[in-house]
Amino acid sequence: MSIDFQAYTADALQAWHQGNLPLTDVLCDIMVRMGCADPVVVGLQGLVALNVGEYKRAVDLLTTATKGMADPQLREGLNAARKGLREQAMVRADGRKRYLVIKAWGYGFCSDLDHVLGCLLLAELTGRVPVIEWGRSSLFRDESDEDAWVRFFEPVSAVRASELMGKKLTYFPPKWNDGNLLEAEVNKFGGAWARMGACLYLNRREDVAVSDVHMSVTQVLSWARAGTAWAAMSPPAAYRAIVKKYLRPSAEVARRVEAFAQEHFTATPMIGVHARGGDKPVEDPILSERNKTTPELVDALLAKHPGAKVFLLTDDVKLREQYAARYGAKLVTTECLRTSTAHGLHYLQHESRTRLGLEVMVDMYLAARCDYFIGVGTSNVSAMIEHLKDWPEGTLDLRPFSAHYNLNPFLYRYSLSAEQEAELRATNEAQKARERQGG
Repeated sequence: MSIDFQAYTADALQAWHQGNLPLTDVLCDIMVRMGCADPVVVGLQGLVALNVGEYKRAVDLLTTATKGMADPQLREGLNAARKGLREQAMVRADGRKRYLVIKAWGYGFCSDLDHVLGCLLLAELTGRVPVIEWGRSSLFRDESDEDAWVRFFEPVSAVRASELMGKKLTYFPPKWNDGNLLEAEVNKFGGAWARMGACLYLNRREDVAVSDVHMSVTQVLSWARAGTAWAAMSPPAAYRAIVKKYLRPSAEVARRVEAFAQEHFTATPMIGVHARGGDKPVEDPILSERNKTTPELVDALLAKHPGAKVFLLTDDVKLREQYAARYGAKLVTTECLRTSTAHGLHYLQHESRTRLGLEVMVDMYLAARCDYFIGVGTSNVSAMIEHLKDWPEGTLDLRPFSAHYNLNPFLYRYSLSAEQEAELRATNEAQKARERQGG
């Protein structure tokens, strides 16, 4: 893959001048990952770091940038970063417990789960207690459930979002408060404090931070401070570490997985396959071609292991029928909801929306019990299965790549109004004043 560095740099500069730090950050990060060392790009990264209080990072980046180009703004930024670093070193921990409320992203199950993993890493980096709130914004919650998360996984902390309300706690971003914390959406894609990226949550002193727009582990990991264990990890390693620490399937999911495996996973080896249909071709125009080549990969494994069986995960009735015709008695599938249309299952009407999530969970954790797994990496389901266990080399095949390691600038394409810029400056100044006072 190649990109037009000149176009990306122009886009990043425009985002910077619009006050859009998350978009500036992501665009620059993409270029640096592709080998770009342009002082303009490095300088923009340094200015973003300066504005979110990552002063050591800002000093390092701006020092590098000013060696490559003479720019008054970069020189001024470097001086401000050095001053901020000195002041930050004098701030002492106040002992307050701070929280990160992780709202449901509101899309597919594994897209929601990917958002949770990114936020869990953000909580690690910022020293906050994670609080998952899969309430009204979740597509996998039944009306009788206050929080759908506990139907699928054990809680990641002992705190519930509702327990934070009514305690006169401060919130970031300030669009959230006691009165709307449990609402499905508040300016998620438009309006004040919409499309909040990971960098904006760093070094915040408010009691409760709330994340409602998707952030991935790959995105958050780029802000891990040098010298920490997280900074030394690759994105795959960080994903796996977060999963190992926090994700524990609920008793119901564990029971279903074990029962199905005991009955159907009797052959050795088991070949897991994920074939995606439904609405995914809209996002991935050549998905159908990838689905056609997957059986060839399965056939190659069956040639090596004639006694193996094929465990198929699919949301598509037609794909299920095609695999049944091809593999007959070798095919193993769970009984679950599937679609014969171009609409995603999670957007259709169902008697129980929790059932959708449970079926995805069971299929994913059964796939993780397979000896081999083949999937379309542009699907969050296939990408998530990679993180559920340490796959031996040569046993995992995601085509053509894993979507979890790509950054998505689209999420942060917005510009702040003059009023919003003024509000952001005011909250930052207020926070710095509190820090100087030790609050």
